[in-house]
Amino acid sequence: LLGNAIWLGMEPSESISVMVAGEGFETMASLRVVMPKLSVAAATSANHLAGLSFPPDCRRLYIAADADAAGRHGIERLSRRAGEAGNLAIVLRPQLGDFNDDLRHLGPTRLAAWLSDQLAPEDARRFLTSG
Repeated sequence: LLGNAIWLGMEPSESISVMVAGEGFETMASLRVVMPKLSVAAATSANHLAGLSFPPDCRRLYIAADADAAGRHGIERLSRRAGEAGNLAIVLRPQLGDFNDDLRHLGPTRLAAWLSDQLAPEDARRFLTSG
């Protein structure tokens, strides 16, 4: 399983220059609610997140953070690997425990607004919905 993920929004022949990766399926599905055109990868665990293989055309990798020690370790390792491969890694932080909590308790409009400040401006325009 190491290196693989559950992908949402990835077409086999598609070139992916921007994507987001995170641990849990629910977290990543929640991000797809407010960014339906962005390819996301759910690694299923912090260890699998650290070893995730990203597409060869990827240049900007957003990493969805969870608020726990294991998640921080996975994020640090994946960020380092992404940088070594020439990718810009940007960590997205939830307001609550994870992005699924944010979506369920705060709603899609507030989640999208929260993410807009963390995304590159061109990615916010390209991928975010207003909720």
